[in-house]
Amino acid sequence: MAAFFALAAVVQSVSTIHMLFCVLWAGGLAYHFLLHAQQSILNEEEGRNPVGGRMHLAIAIVIALFPLISWVYVYINKEMRSSWPTHCKTVI
Repeated sequence: MAAFFALAAVVQSVSTIHMLFCVLWAGGLAYHFLLHAQQSILNEEEGRNPVGGRMHLAIAIVIALFPLISWVYVYINKEMRSSWPTHCKTVI
C-alpha cells in the first residue's frame, strides 16, 4: 500500500511540473505573439478571405466544443452509462 502512495505522489509531482511547464510555455508564446504582432489579423490575407477565415473559425469552434458536446451526450444517455463499472459512474 505504501508503494501505491509513493507512486501516486510521483505521478502528482510529474503532473504538477507538466502543468507548470505548459502554463509557462503558453505565457511565453502569448508574449512572443504580442511582441511580434505587426498589425491586426483581420488585415492579413486570411482575414480578408471570407470563406477561408470563416472555415478556419468554424473548424476551431468545432474542435473546441467537441469535448463538451461529447460529455453532454454521455451524461444524457443513461443507457450508455448503465453498463459502466461503479468507479466510472461516480466520476460524472
